[in-house]
Amino acid sequence: MAIEAPVSKFRKNNLKIYIAVCILIAVWFGYDGYFNEKFKQKHTDKNGKPDSTLVSNQKAPIHLYDYGNSLVPFVLWG
Repeated sequence: MAIEAPVSKFRKNNLKIYIAVCILIAVWFGYDGYFNEKFKQKHTDKNGKPDSTLVSNQKAPIHLYDYGNSLVPFVLWG
C-alpha cells in the first residue's frame, strides 16, 4: 500500500500564482486581439490579413484560460 502525501502549502501557493498569471495574460491577449483597434491595425496588412502576432493574440487566451482553470482542482483538493 503506497503512502500518498498531499500537495504542500508551498506548491499550492505557487499554483495559485501560476493560475492568476495565466488568466491575467489571457485577458491581456484577449483585449489586444479583439478590442484594441490600434493593435489590430498595426498587425494587419494592407489586404486585411492578420499577421502571426494578431492570430496568436486571438487564439492564445482560450488556451491560457483553460490551462489556468485546469489547475484549480490541484489547489482546492490537493
